[in-house]
Amino acid sequence: MRELKMLDGIDFNAELRNLPYAILDLETTGIDHRSDGITEFAAILYERGKTETFEQLINPEMPIPQAVADITGITDAMVAGEPNFAEVAPVIHNLLEKRVFVSHNVPFDRGFLQFNLRRAISKTLETPSICTLKLSRAMLGLRSNKLENVLRHFGKKLEGAHRAMNDTEGVKDLLLEFFTILEGKGLRTLSDLARERLLIY
Repeated sequence: MRELKMLDGIDFNAELRNLPYAILDLETTGIDHRSDGITEFAAILYERGKTETFEQLINPEMPIPQAVADITGITDAMVAGEPNFAEVAPVIHNLLEKRVFVSHNVPFDRGFLQFNLRRAISKTLETPSICTLKLSRAMLGLRSNKLENVLRHFGKKLEGAHRAMNDTEGVKDLLLEFFTILEGKGLRTLSDLARERLLIY
């Protein structure tokens, strides 16, 4: 894996706690980014303890399967008057660029966003990513690495699972817990994570 010092303005040798992060979650109509749509986007912009939030229901321009609506609570009626992804794509791209991308399943969330950003505005994200699911699997030895189970391991409870902002709050809590664990292992920078194959970029 190539060694980088800088990517999209992000310093790979800066302390992890000092970097700007976009912590996020999506809700979707299914699991295939090529044929399913995004129904909700939520992000917490985190930097040195300060946070800003953004959340938006999105019209996927396709029916939401009932089985999915039962899990997320997001119905066709709820998204009927909301913008489609192309309408919010510039805002989402601006929120996420020049920040470390963080979610509890980066390949899924980033895959949906990259596909839809490329289609909507011919842009993609160039930022490095930290996947709290990947960190959980690598470091905690839990039987289940679902978000609510990992939070429970740290004595925290996930409220309102499967709504994007609630899940995003949970991922933020995990990221802060992992800062401490990583520092205890001498992993203090993105370069350190990349060397241990714990960074996606």
